[in-house]
Amino acid sequence: MAMSQDGGGAITKGNDTVYNKITTGQTSCTNAATLIVAGSGYRAKLYLFNVSTDTPIYVGPTTSVTTTNGFGLEPRKHICWPYTGALYGIVTTGSEDVSVAEIQT
Repeated sequence: MAMSQDGGGAITKGNDTVYNKITTGQTSCTNAATLIVAGSGYRAKLYLFNVSTDTPIYVGPTTSVTTTNGFGLEPRKHICWPYTGALYGIVTTGSEDVSVAEIQT
């Protein structure tokens, strides 16, 4: 799909016009796979920060993420990567918050 940019900073993607923006929020992950962020074709980068001081959060692209097959995000650590898909998280027990920032094109 062709993309173009006008003088005002808007980006045209197909028939849609979107603006560069940052969306932030927090999600509480439990011991069942929890949707952290839905997929978005407009996302350029995804930042995650594990708010917990003592519990890792494990992330993966589907609801089948577990504490053994997920990518471990250690307490008080962050990760950033160009990822447009949905992302789910899980913890071993209880619940822990993860902060999310989406950079959109």
